[in-house]
Amino acid sequence: MSAAKDRTCGELLVRLAAECGLHVSADEAAQCCRHLELVAFWNRRVNLTRIVGVKAVVQHVLDSLMPRPWLPQHGMALDMGSGAGFPGIPLAVTCPHLHMVLLDADRKKASFLKVCAAELGLRNVSVVEGRLEQWPWKPKVSGDTQACNTRHTPGMPSGDFDLITIRAVRLDEPMLYRLGALVKPDAIVAYWSGFMPPASVPHHVPLKILPDASLAEGRRVQLPKKGGKTLSMDEGVAGVKIEGFLERLEDRVYRLPGLDESRRLLRWRRRTS
Repeated sequence: MSAAKDRTCGELLVRLAAECGLHVSADEAAQCCRHLELVAFWNRRVNLTRIVGVKAVVQHVLDSLMPRPWLPQHGMALDMGSGAGFPGIPLAVTCPHLHMVLLDADRKKASFLKVCAAELGLRNVSVVEGRLEQWPWKPKVSGDTQACNTRHTPGMPSGDFDLITIRAVRLDEPMLYRLGALVKPDAIVAYWSGFMPPASVPHHVPLKILPDASLAEGRRVQLPKKGGKTLSMDEGVAGVKIEGFLERLEDRVYRLPGLDESRRLLRWRRRTS
């Protein structure tokens, strides 16, 4: 992207954000536009997104930032299935006190995210190549590990996240159970649901997995479900004690410039009682 195009992109993002009631500084906009430039370059060899150019400013960057006022902006965050880095990277750029862990199972996409974090100088971003079911994650993270929660071994984030973000990833009840093992009390799970919330996403998710010394790695944990049925979770949560429930909060609805239909953000807060 030329300097003129980069300046135009930044000015557009600053203006559109202001029209939507958001403050994005010129420096933050420049970083977000550099991110888009990297997406466009890598998109030639890695399938990151079909939305590019000016549309990406609105439908990726601005869409990532619109829910920011309704989310924690300090502490540890996890971006599930980060892919091209939305919403994780725009949130990390504009929320410097939020340490964002970008999780993706695809090796090429994880490599792309590492390049982005380095190119943008985001010391509050780490990248993990892995799956949710493989928690606790063993690969070392990239980025500034000193910014990670020092109570835990760098590269193995524990159940201490203040925020989990999910966008362009299918969310269902089993995934919400797994996410319950990763968040601290009063933490937020946020889901960019697009135009319509999926029917499979529940309002409240009870969480109760009691420690069991007999559970060895490789075993599965049976979780209660309404109607007497059970859900299975992988060994990533074996022996972890989770109490309380995920409480569905009021949905947040917002509009993006140039799009007719409203978008919806679904949120859950972990309660202990």
